[in-house]
Amino acid sequence: MTSATDQGPWLAIVGTARGAAHVARGLDNQDSVESHIIDAVGGTVVAVGDGHGHDRHFRSAAGSRLATRTACTVIAELAGENTGTPWTAGEAGALCDTLPQAIVDEWRAAVAVDIAAHPYTADELGTLERAGDGPEIPYGSTLLVAVVAAGWLVCAQIGDGDLVAIRPNGHAWSPVAGDDLLDGHRTTSLCQSSAVASFRTAAHDLRSQPLLALLLGTDGYGNAQARDPWQPYVAGDIAELAIEHDGGWFAQQLPAWAQRCASTDGSGDDTTVALLLAPDSMQRAAAARPAVRPDAVTVPAAPTIPITMAAPVTTPVPPPPAAPPPVSPPAPPPVLAPPSSPAGPVYPAAPPPALVSPAVPPPARQGPDVNVPPGPGRHAAPQSRRGRRRLALAGIGAVVAAGAIAAGLMLSQSSGHAPATNQTARPAPKATQTATSTATAGVPAPRATATPPVVAPSKRRTSATPTRASKPAGTASPGQLTQNQGG
Repeated sequence: MTSATDQGPWLAIVGTARGAAHVARGLDNQDSVESHIIDAVGGTVVAVGDGHGHDRHFRSAAGSRLATRTACTVIAELAGENTGTPWTAGEAGALCDTLPQAIVDEWRAAVAVDIAAHPYTADELGTLERAGDGPEIPYGSTLLVAVVAAGWLVCAQIGDGDLVAIRPNGHAWSPVAGDDLLDGHRTTSLCQSSAVASFRTAAHDLRSQPLLALLLGTDGYGNAQARDPWQPYVAGDIAELAIEHDGGWFAQQLPAWAQRCASTDGSGDDTTVALLLAPDSMQRAAAARPAVRPDAVTVPAAPTIPITMAAPVTTPVPPPPAAPPPVSPPAPPPVLAPPSSPAGPVYPAAPPPALVSPAVPPPARQGPDVNVPPGPGRHAAPQSRRGRRRLALAGIGAVVAAGAIAAGLMLSQSSGHAPATNQTARPAPKATQTATSTATAGVPAPRATATPPVVAPSKRRTSATPTRASKPAGTASPGQLTQNQGG
């Protein structure tokens, strides 16, 4: 674990730590960080590299060291050519356009020198031949580089990692565009033939966009954060801490931050974090007073509104209806004995029975008194009180009618007439309509199940970073990604 503080117009404070996963595998720290002071323009440059952990990139630790060293050297030379007055937009833009090609060329030259000093062994050459890799592939590394000079911030990035710009009020923004090709397992790299096109660069005029600090971190730092997105919270913390602490305090803290992120409690990956801090950071932060962060927002409690409850309304419940008085059956008609002789007593003729139309059943009533025939899941309701009363009255009427008919027959016999044939048709019994439940046995058709697409696992959580303010210098195709496992 190392720490360094470079004095200059802007302070470059760095911390790096070996990841717990690399300790377990016996691997070196494949991250690198370097910073330079550019005296000609009173600027500071800092670069962070992350070597790939895949077996194809077995010299990536050396590749990241060469990346940070050559990046700082190239920027110091290019920026030193514009001395004197603050840069114009054209000068800053020209530096952005020149950086990718200059860094890649210098890095490849440095790799060639390192291979000449440390030639590949026979086994390593066999590995390269079997994979079809060129001599630069084992040195694969990402790179983040930033320079603050002459009133401008110029940034360049290839591969994963994070660049977070922090305003004096604690707001975070990203100075370079994102790359949709990065998925946590694969990354663009300096070792690819399309490295120049994969760079994302941007230039920002700090005179119109005041800046408090710029954070550069490898993916081991971002993957260790608990919140997602984590950038707004980290920016707010740094702005608050800058009110009471100077660069010396941050120089003591950054190595501990990197160590915690690299531990088993964090990402377990090599972790490097660098902070470019304004020389008057305490004054800038105190004047702006950091904005309230999302987790510090206090929601006022809602006012208590007294509620007066109305008195309950009592609805009188009518008493149950009294049971109807029992109906006594009528006395049976007198039994008329046949006369012993024509001179016997003559009884008055009984009136003929009235013609009664067939009873029309009343319309069905809704309510508990309706008898519902049994059906699926239902049961016949007991016969109601009113139904029983109707049956009793019908029985009484039948008895009276039977007595009148009997009396008429006897009178007919007494007068010498033959008994009339009873041609009264008896009503046919009503058919009982029974609802029949027909159960259809079978197995329901299975639902169509949409199989989710297979998503490649990622060691990197998706972070919704702030809107990017610049466009990438080029776009790499998916086939131009390289492995970055545990790097």
